[in-house]
Amino acid sequence: MLHLPRQPRHWPLLPPLFLSLVLSSWALGTVGWGNTYYSAAVRSMSSSWHAFWYGAIDSVGFVTVDKPPFSLWVQALVVRVFGFSSMSLLVPQVLAGAAAVALVYATIVGRWGRTAATVGATVLAIAPISVMVNHSNNTDAILTLAMTATAWAGVRAAETGRWRWIVATGLLFGVAFTTKTRSEEHTSELQSHLNLVCRLLLGKKK
Repeated sequence: MLHLPRQPRHWPLLPPLFLSLVLSSWALGTVGWGNTYYSAAVRSMSSSWHAFWYGAIDSVGFVTVDKPPFSLWVQALVVRVFGFSSMSLLVPQVLAGAAAVALVYATIVGRWGRTAATVGATVLAIAPISVMVNHSNNTDAILTLAMTATAWAGVRAAETGRWRWIVATGLLFGVAFTTKTRSEEHTSELQSHLNLVCRLLLGKKK
């Protein structure tokens, strides 16, 4: 008797991931240096640890950028490894977008099933605003990933009640805030929605 290999349990995640990677990387070479303000800051931060720490646009660390440096830290570390190029700036954004899609799936699937998780992941993958931010070197792709990771950890904390997930939720929320402080209204909305979801989950457990 022929035994066919078992189908991977979470194969529905693959189409949204593929869509995210294709749409976000489409004609990526035409973007050039993207936001040249941030590109210059990343180049400075990749050449000086002092500038790296302060998120400075100049190598001596005198003038800092207008946002917290976390997303620029990610790009600067990639540039240190692969060299300064437009792809070194843009590819991490594409991968961050795909990772956010995967986390949306992971957040939903355990409680609401694969169909709902696939729909949620697909919506994020094809949303025009999502594709746009993943297609640039602005801070929003990393912010989206950090906020999605916060929601994922928060749901896990509500489901398990374990301190490590509670701590992880707080740390990831801090990462999101440190990525783009001027989006405090977005992180506050995330906190409100996360609180509502956690209360619903805790109510069901009781």
